[in-house]
Amino acid sequence: MTLDPNTNKVAEIVEALIQRTAQRQARWKRTDDEDAYLYSTASSSIVIRRLGPAGMGAYQLRILDGRGQVVDELASRQSGLAGLATGALAQSQVLNNLERLWTAARDSASSPNPLLDTILREVRGF
Repeated sequence: MTLDPNTNKVAEIVEALIQRTAQRQARWKRTDDEDAYLYSTASSSIVIRRLGPAGMGAYQLRILDGRGQVVDELASRQSGLAGLATGALAQSQVLNNLERLWTAARDSASSPNPLLDTILREVRGF
């Protein structure tokens, strides 16, 4: 994937957040917008938002500084993913990663019933 340096860093942040969220090391919170989720660090916040109805494939990631100002953003429906990547494969990967992060953030913020985790471990025999 050919990305400009800042966008490459944002793409790496997205990938790291997908992994950390899957490992339950990153916890997301609901926002007033039912399609947006917030992850906070000591120095920044990250908001992942689905734009439009489910299945439309439009997502936006915003990185905010400690004052809440947008420092960078990445959207799957920017004009041809302008400035992001060249080629359909790279664009598809950006879209896929933003969608994966949104889904992981939603699941993290939903706090499923811990009993379901226990039952799943028992059913799997762990």
